[in-house]
Formats: sequence, C-alpha cells, structure tokens
Amino acid sequence: MIAALFVPLMVATVFAGVTSVAHRRMPPRVASNTIVWCLAAVMVAALPTVWLVAARFMAEVPLVRGGFAWCADVFGLHHPVPPVLGGVAVMLTIVGGVRAVRCLDGWRTARLTTPGPVLLADDERVYACTLPGGGGRIVMSTGLDALLDRRERAVVLAHERAHARFRHDRYLLVADLAVAVLPLLAPLARRLRFSLERWADEEAVAACGDRRFVAETLGKVAMTGIVPAGLLGFGGLGVSGRVSALLSPSPAPLATAGRIWAVAAVSAAVAFSFFQLHHLWMVLAAICST
Repeated sequence: MIAALFVPLMVATVFAGVTSVAHRRMPPRVASNTIVWCLAAVMVAALPTVWLVAARFMAEVPLVRGGFAWCADVFGLHHPVPPVLGGVAVMLTIVGGVRAVRCLDGWRTARLTTPGPVLLADDERVYACTLPGGGGRIVMSTGLDALLDRRERAVVLAHERAHARFRHDRYLLVADLAVAVLPLLAPLARRLRFSLERWADEEAVAACGDRRFVAETLGKVAMTGIVPAGLLGFGGLGVSGRVSALLSPSPAPLATAGRIWAVAAVSAAVAFSFFQLHHLWMVLAAICST
C-alpha cells in the first residue's frame, strides 16, 4: 500500500519531465504554460504522498503514535514505513512547509498592486526587474540607466513590461512553491524561468522590431548585470541560450502533433495528481465524521 501511494506521483513526474525536455523547441509562451501546469500537477501529487507517508511513519513512533494511528486506519496503511523513507517524508513535510511559508511571505512583501512609473533605484549595480503583483511596477537601477542609451533602455522596459502584463510573477510563485516542497523539481523550475525570459524577449522583439538589437542589448546587460533573488529580470537565466534564440528566426508555431502531445502529457500529469487528492478527501471525511 505504501508503494502504491507513489505510483501517481511517479507517473505525474515522468510526464512532466518528458514534456518539459522539449521546452526549447516550443514557442516560449507555450513552453511556459506547459511547464507551469506540469509543476503544479507534480506538486499537487507530491503533497498528499509525502504527508501520508510521514503520518504513517509517525504512527510508529512511540511518543506520538497515538495522535497519528487514526490516519493509518483511515487509509489502511498497516505496513511499516522504512525509517529512512519515513524520516525523509517528515523532513520534507516540516522543511517544505517552512520554505513554502517563507516563499509566500516574500512574494507578498515584494508585491505591489498600484500601477505607477518605473522605480529608479539608487544602485551602481546593473539590473532591471519586475515586482510581483498587478501593479506591473518595474525597478531599474541607476547603474543600468547610465549604461544604456535610449533605444537599449526601451528594449529592457519592453521586456519587463511583458513580465508584468502576462503576470509572470504567478508562474514564478508556482515554481518557487513547487521547489520549496519538493527540491527535486528545481530543474523543471529552471526550465520555466528560461521559458519566461524567452517569452519576454520575444515581446521585446515585437516592440522594437529588431531581433539582433535585442540580442546585443541582452548581451551588454548580462556582462555586468545581476538579477535580484526571487524575481525575473532582463539579464537573468540562460543568457547564452536566449541570445542564440534571438539571433535565429522567430519561433514557429507548434505543429499539430506537438500540440496534441503537450496537451495529452499535461492532462495525464494533472489527472494523476488529482487522483492523489482523493487521499486528502478521505482525511477530511474522517475528521468531519468524528
């Protein structure tokens, strides 16, 4: 029964991983939406799995088992959990919960809901980033402002406005929460970040009409630039890959076969993750019936 708990999680993870491998071949917008759904699906599948294994393990610990024995009875989890597996599940439950709370607190602290002009930060370091929230507030350092000319500055602002307009902060929040509760999802989160930056790059190209100039501006900023932790910024992840993509023709729409595969794979991952949620419904039913 313990092993069976991991089947939906493993299937959702496999579908998510296989689907996201082709993210560089997809249009950035399609890749971003595909990966974020995969991340959400795996996270939803992982949480009940980890919590139930942790609860079953705690039901075997002498000092606290009285408070967790009912959980084992509800799910029919009568086989003992190996100490290593149980310890990892408990650690992921505690540490993941703390990390997720911190992630949400950080997102709420940085969020701005009131629209306004670009915020110029008095900082010699080179960066531009978009704050989370519906306000679409962009922060640009004085170091970056001094580095760029008018056209280059317009490219950076077009990139950042794309992050704000399409609410990429929400995508990033899903990725950060997924990695907080399941660190093994970090590679998938990096693919999402890359796709989001590529999406904003293409929007900057649409705004200025010159792919090479956007690539040159990106390279110039990336040479000395930084990106504040937890935010999306112009000189962020995967600069070499982004420059290479910008120096290539515009991404072609995804072929029909590719769209069918992406939809099917994401649907399978979501289906298996929601199947895992029935365990939580069983817990709620048991609690409400007492």
